[in-house]
Amino acid sequence: MEFLADQDVYAETVRFLSGLGHDVVTAEQLGLAQAEDTELLRVAHEQGRLFVTRGGNPILSGDVLPSRSHVAVDTARIER
Repeated sequence: MEFLADQDVYAETVRFLSGLGHDVVTAEQLGLAQAEDTELLRVAHEQGRLFVTRGGNPILSGDVLPSRSHVAVDTARIER
């Protein structure tokens, strides 16, 4: 799977996903460390990536994604 990790996602989580063989890029790697979640969600959609964030649910509106997009928001907690 391909992921775009928000700037607030722990480096340990990025390493974990990468270690499982997933393609993970960070907002910082894309030069978007200060971008809003809505912008990151748009970029993730354009690149066919899942957006990973620790923040609250990003704003999901027709201004961010085309109305025909299918979006699933889920949360997972990784603990040691």
